[in-house]
Amino acid sequence: NPESRMFVGRRYALAVGYLGTAYYGMQWEGGRFSDHPTIEGTVLAALNEAGILPQLPGKGQASVVDLNCASRTDARVHAVCNYMSVALPLEEEESDTAETRLERLRAKLPPDIWCYDLFRVQGNFDFREHCQLREYHYLLPLWVLDPKAVIRVQSTLTMEDVPRVVQGLNRFLIRFKGSNWYHNFTDLNRNNITPDSPEAIRIISDIKAEEDALLIEGYPYIRVTILGKSFILFQIRKMIGLVLILARGACPESMMSDALDTSKLMNVPLAPRSNLLLLRAWYHKYNDDRSRAPQFKPIPGYYKEECDSAYLRVLAEVHRLSQGSEEWRHFLSGALTHNWDLRGFQTRRLHQQGVLTERQQRR
Repeated sequence: NPESRMFVGRRYALAVGYLGTAYYGMQWEGGRFSDHPTIEGTVLAALNEAGILPQLPGKGQASVVDLNCASRTDARVHAVCNYMSVALPLEEEESDTAETRLERLRAKLPPDIWCYDLFRVQGNFDFREHCQLREYHYLLPLWVLDPKAVIRVQSTLTMEDVPRVVQGLNRFLIRFKGSNWYHNFTDLNRNNITPDSPEAIRIISDIKAEEDALLIEGYPYIRVTILGKSFILFQIRKMIGLVLILARGACPESMMSDALDTSKLMNVPLAPRSNLLLLRAWYHKYNDDRSRAPQFKPIPGYYKEECDSAYLRVLAEVHRLSQGSEEWRHFLSGALTHNWDLRGFQTRRLHQQGVLTERQQRR
């Protein structure tokens, strides 16, 4: 409906990568663009400065430009290849093409956001809902897996210890594979998710610590790869936080079962955010859909040369933040001194708050 828009346009997709350090996440929440910068908000501003988007949407007008993204990464989380879609005016001149618009946009983007591609997608396409799989990486500095270390200089782990450390991590990570209840792996104050809520169920297609450690400026990192269709707020960081204290022997191994138990609520540690990155998203069904009109090209998901280069930039940023911040020291100091053996108290508290259903209480 042209009257409900600022212009008559079509839906375009933008493939973007970014360092999330300076941003409050991917999603523009509808406020002023300068107060809490987000990736979407910054891209919208660049489209406007480039003369591609004639007017910036105001508060509550995100739907006017059909904003949509593949993954709503949190504050300070990075992405090698994410997607967003936005309604843009029709190309009215021969010189006004997707290719020329891409070049104009790139000239206005800040150096920590990269745009690989700009192309048309079908009007009913939804990057979030049509995604079959998302791949995240979490980069664990090797030293944080040393039970004796709270700061890096205290660790005695070397590259020779990597196979043993990876084996220990995978012993716990495999427990997440498949379908589980993740009510304890989110912020219950911000997410209206209860132990009985269907939104708590998530399916992890694959999760593992890779055997080959990454060396970033001479420092070893263990890469944990997580594949799943969708994730709730803080889920991956809490999964990593729990496995980390389990691998260090800082809590009983029964805490893994307790955390996934629908009869219990508990405080699961939240791993630092700066070590998390989105690698890519998959759209197999859309790409294989024979009913897709020929003018709409398949979604690549990964632009080999550009994304490989972006991955190296993200690794360097992760290393810079891991070396120069107090995030890991604060996490380890808190996680290692907390009393995690609170199962009985947590279950009683749930009964008192009326959170448990009759079905759960009969278990």
